[in-house]
Amino acid sequence: MNTGNFIVLIGVGSLMVILIFVTIFTRRSKDEPKKKGQIDIITDELDRHKRENYHLKAELKRLNSMNNLFFASMIRLTARLNPEQIANETAGLLVNYLEVNELAVFLYDEKGKRLNIVAARGINDNWIPKIVYGLGEGKVGLAAEKRLPIGRREFDFFGQKKFWA
Repeated sequence: MNTGNFIVLIGVGSLMVILIFVTIFTRRSKDEPKKKGQIDIITDELDRHKRENYHLKAELKRLNSMNNLFFASMIRLTARLNPEQIANETAGLLVNYLEVNELAVFLYDEKGKRLNIVAARGINDNWIPKIVYGLGEGKVGLAAEKRLPIGRREFDFFGQKKFWA
């Protein structure tokens, strides 16, 4: 092998090595934006999951607090024997647990044949004596008579009709 052929062979080999390196580096630079985009997408997704976890954790804390309140109210409720005390405790429990603005608890007076408010929250005191129902009168009276929860839709549907006899 002569020197000229050897130099050509080294030159061709060197050129091949250079071409391989150039190919590798150009491919890397083309793939980098794709990888960078994927990393950004994954980072955004992780941030979204982190925010969602934070909100779920706060909701779980709120629900645990409500459960503790409910449990404590049940303990206080079972310690009461007087119907008015039970009604007051029930009203407090419902206001806190259901987060309602207005609430009234009625007891049936068998002598007067009517439902009277024994505990109320958020209702004007001037209105309380005026809110009296007979058994079967209005939504409250119908619910008491049938011993079933009556919502707006059920009352609108059945109204004062005596379908339920």
